[in-house]
Amino acid sequence: MSIHRLLANEDVLHILFDQFRLQPPVSFDILYTPNELQDSPRMLKRTLVNAACTCSSFADPASRVLWSVMDGLSPLLRLLPSFKQSTHSTVPPHQGIGGTQNDSDYVLDGDVSEADWTRFEHVAGRVRCLLYDPYVSLDRTVVDALVARYGRNRGLGSLLPNLQFLVWPESNDDDRQRILGLLCSDALQYVVIPDYQSGDYQYPGQKDLLTIADHAPNVRHFRADLSNIPLGVDSPLLRFAALRSLKFPLGSTMDEVIFTYVSKLPYLAVLDLSGVVLPNPTAAYAEHPVMKRNTFPSLRKLLIPGEGYRPALHLDTLSRISSTSMEALWLTVHVALKSELIQFVATLCSLDAMQSLRYLYLSVDAPYMEYEGLEMSSIVFADIAQPLLKLRFVEDFSLSSTFPYAIDVTDEDVGQLSSGWPRLTRISLRATDRPPATRPSLGALIVFAERCPHLKDLGIEAANITEADVTKLEARVATASYRPCAALEEFALDRADGSNPIDLDLLDDHEFDRLARVMHRVFPSLREEDAFGWGIRIYQEPHPFAYTDESEYRPAARGLFRLLEKLLALKAQSSEA
Repeated sequence: MSIHRLLANEDVLHILFDQFRLQPPVSFDILYTPNELQDSPRMLKRTLVNAACTCSSFADPASRVLWSVMDGLSPLLRLLPSFKQSTHSTVPPHQGIGGTQNDSDYVLDGDVSEADWTRFEHVAGRVRCLLYDPYVSLDRTVVDALVARYGRNRGLGSLLPNLQFLVWPESNDDDRQRILGLLCSDALQYVVIPDYQSGDYQYPGQKDLLTIADHAPNVRHFRADLSNIPLGVDSPLLRFAALRSLKFPLGSTMDEVIFTYVSKLPYLAVLDLSGVVLPNPTAAYAEHPVMKRNTFPSLRKLLIPGEGYRPALHLDTLSRISSTSMEALWLTVHVALKSELIQFVATLCSLDAMQSLRYLYLSVDAPYMEYEGLEMSSIVFADIAQPLLKLRFVEDFSLSSTFPYAIDVTDEDVGQLSSGWPRLTRISLRATDRPPATRPSLGALIVFAERCPHLKDLGIEAANITEADVTKLEARVATASYRPCAALEEFALDRADGSNPIDLDLLDDHEFDRLARVMHRVFPSLREEDAFGWGIRIYQEPHPFAYTDESEYRPAARGLFRLLEKLLALKAQSSEA
C-alpha cells in the first residue's frame, strides 16, 4: 500500500492517533487519585496540534483526540468570538491544574450567532474527559448564555453530550452549581471530587450529589470523601444505583451505617477502603449487628490495605460478602501472635466468597501499640499453605510481613505451591524487616518456575548457592529436550531491601560462569530494565545499591554484581547471534 493510500484511509488514521490517547480509560478496574488526573501531557497535545497543522488528512483525527480531554471549559468557550477575558479580573495568578495560571475572569461580551453555536457544539461533542479548573471564574453572562442554550427545558441535551469522565471541585456558588447541571448527562460514568490543595479527595456538597444524581443517573464510578453525606431514605448516595466502583479516600470514616448502605448497592464491583479509619476496631466489631447475607452481591475486588485491622474485624467484613464472583482481595492484618494468623488464614480461605479469588495480597504486621511486648517470630509458610491452596484459582499471590515477623519457606513449600497453583503468573513471599531463617534452594525455585508455565515474576528469596548446586542444575538443563522458563521476566535472587543478600562468594570464577550460563539457559526472558542501567532486572524491586557504585550495599552484594555482569554479557551474545 502506498503512503498516499494510507493517508486516505480514515480507519488507519484513527487507529494511529488513538495511540496519543489523553483520556483515561473508564473502567471499574481503574482507581485513580486526583494527582494522576490533574495534568494532561503537554507534549502529546503539542504533537497533536503539530500533526493537525501539518497535513489536511491528519486534521480531523488529531483534533478529535486533542479535544477529548479538557483542562477546564475556557479553551472550548474561546471558540465563541464574544467570550473574552475580563479586564477587571479579581483572580490573581496561581498554580492551577494545568500549571501556573494568569488572570482568569471571563465574560460574554455580545451576542452569539447560531453559526458560532454550531461550531462550538461540533467540538463540544468530542470532549470525553473534563478536569474542571476551580480557579477559572466565569461571569454570570457566560453561565446565563449556557443555561439559556442547554438548560434541561431547551431540549438540546448536555453542554458536553459525550462527557464520560468528570473531575469536579465542590461547587462554591450557585453559578458553578448550574454549570454542573449542564455537564451531567446519561453518558457520564466517572466522577472524581478532588481537593486541589491536598491532592486527595474532599467532601462533595449535598447539592452537588443531588445534581449529579438527578442529571447523570448512570454514574458507575465515584471517587470522593462520602463520610459526611447524610444518610436515610432520602440520602443522595442511594440514588446512584448503577455504581460499579467506589473509593473512599484517606481519613474517611466508615461507620456501620455507611457500610450498610454501601453493601446494598446491587452492581458494586470494586470497593476501595484503603484510606478508611475506624476509631476503635475492636469496639466497632463488638457493636456490629448481625446482617443479612444478601450484601455485596456483585463485588469482585475489595481493597482494605491501609493501616490494617485485627483478624476479627476483617472476618466480620468479609463474611458479609454474598458475591460468587470475587476476584481480588488486598488486606493488611494486625496479629499479635503467630497462632492468630494461622487461624485467620484458615477461616478466610473457608469463606464461600473467597473460593473464586484469582488475586490475593496479604500484608501482616503487629499492632503498633503492642510492639514492645512482642518477640521476634517467623511465619512458617507450611502452617498456612494448606488452607491457602484450597483457593484453586489463584494466579497472583503476595504475602509480606513487617516487624517482628519473618517468612520461612522451604523446598517442600514451593513444591506444594507449584502443584496447587499451576496458573500462577506472580508470587511474592518476603519480609521487609527480618531475613528468613530458611529459604528454598535455587534448584527448587527453578523446578517451581518450570511447573508454572505462565509465571512472570518469582519473588521468593533463594538460599545460598554452592558448587554442588551448580552441578545439579547443569545436569538438569543439559539435555536437548529441556524447555526453559520462557515466561519468567523477573526473579528476586535476594532481599529487596538489600540486607542479608544471597551469598555467592562460595563460588570461584569458573563456577560463577557455570551458574550464569545455567540461569541464562533457564530464564532467557529476564526483563530489561533501563531505569537503573543494569540491562537485566533480576530483583522483584530495584535494589538500593543500584543507585550508585559507592552504596554501602555493594560490598555485601558483590557476588550479585558479578552475576549481573555475566548475565548481561550472555544476553548480549544471544542478541547478536
